[in-house]
Amino acid sequence: MISPLPYGIPPPVTLPFVDKIVSLIRTRGFILSLCLLIAGSLVGYYVVQRVTQLSEIFYGPETKSLKALALYEVGAYSSAAKHYRKDYADYLQTLQDVSPDLLTFLRRDSEGAVQWAQRELTQNPNSIEAFLALARVAYDKKEYATAADYTRRILALYWDNTDALLLAAFIATRDPSQGDPFRYLDMALRTGTAARNLPSFIHALEIAGQLQSQPRSERQYGLLTLYHRILMIHDSGMANRVMYMARRAVAKGDHLGEAFYGMGVIFEKTGWPHKALHAYQEAVRADPNHASAYYATARLYVRRQDDLHQYLFLKEATKAFPADRFHFSALYHRLARKQEWYAITRVMQTAIQTDPGNLTAHVHLAWALENMGEHNLSKQVLQHVVTLEARGPEELEWKAWAARRLGDDGQEEALLQRSVLLDRGSPDPHRELARLYKGQNRAGEARREFEITVQMGGYDNPNQWLEYCTLYTNEQPPSICTQSKSELSRAYNTFVQ
Repeated sequence: MISPLPYGIPPPVTLPFVDKIVSLIRTRGFILSLCLLIAGSLVGYYVVQRVTQLSEIFYGPETKSLKALALYEVGAYSSAAKHYRKDYADYLQTLQDVSPDLLTFLRRDSEGAVQWAQRELTQNPNSIEAFLALARVAYDKKEYATAADYTRRILALYWDNTDALLLAAFIATRDPSQGDPFRYLDMALRTGTAARNLPSFIHALEIAGQLQSQPRSERQYGLLTLYHRILMIHDSGMANRVMYMARRAVAKGDHLGEAFYGMGVIFEKTGWPHKALHAYQEAVRADPNHASAYYATARLYVRRQDDLHQYLFLKEATKAFPADRFHFSALYHRLARKQEWYAITRVMQTAIQTDPGNLTAHVHLAWALENMGEHNLSKQVLQHVVTLEARGPEELEWKAWAARRLGDDGQEEALLQRSVLLDRGSPDPHRELARLYKGQNRAGEARREFEITVQMGGYDNPNQWLEYCTLYTNEQPPSICTQSKSELSRAYNTFVQ
């Protein structure tokens, strides 16, 4: 017999099965080759499937985070997060124009983060980015009360800031005395932008790893369901894991409403609307005040073109949380499409009774009264609107709209500029500033805001921007101003005036 080991070394006597393996390869070579081919095909299919399921963030900069990805794949989330921090920090420090707060976060450089935040607050006392940096420093130091104070300051300025909501949830998960993590996570997930930046992604990995490390008898499956839903934003293959966590939560009786709702979300995303509807119904049976389950049910009825049930479930969502801007605004838009202005006034009055300082509810009420012909009442509500505290860039824009209706251009401009500072990624305040400056014949400022809006993709229809092209006489206009009307009509499938 030819030795199976190199250089003629005979197999050791302690491995008698080697002869059997060699014999099997000789006599069953075709079958073994076929098995290996099938196994290789399955592995290849799995790899291709995972490549399509994972977002680019998992591979790291220039695919340098394969070790972190491997740790993630075996469920070692905390270790994966540690490697992602290092890989991204090493790469980003070689680039220019990288936000300093991102680098200090990745390096856990608390001193550098505090210094940067203090400089930012000197320039802008309401800097969301600075407060977030300070909150993250306190969170990493396990000073959860201090971190929670910073997140509350952010949410007072910007009530649905996703990063602040997620950070508040992380804090409350580690220190339940700082609030309800389920409420924060629910609000963050419904914004549609949860964990879409690197700090939130890494924090989500870290806390999911920490929760999974608990003994099975103590494991918080309700929270794990939500955190795996956050990871699913970047990994669509996480659906099975979410379902597993949700079923474990149901079996354990751990936040049944959230568990059934999580199942419904997965069924809806994977194309099982009937199962999703059943899961949402179970969620509201377990928790009659689960507004998100009512809202999701209404969304399913929209797809069925069942307008009545859509209205009824939007109404139930609003009844569960009358002053929640997300839910009463959804009901407002449905009623406004039907021009049911009186019904809108009833909904908004209920919201205002629950939360007298709710600016969004006052704006919706004013617009409904205006459409009912109650101009004096509408004006009175608008006069009250400009005295209310805006909690977010959208409310600042609503308040600016109220100031414009009252003829106060100065206050309108100041409010729009504040909105720009709160959310630098939104084109809406720039678009409104361009309109305001054009109306005031401030051509240079109008051109500047118009160009910013164009760069941010703030115009959907050529008829919205063509009037600004006339502001360019000696200046070089943006490329969208150099296209012919016929080209624009074809490109946007609309009639260009």
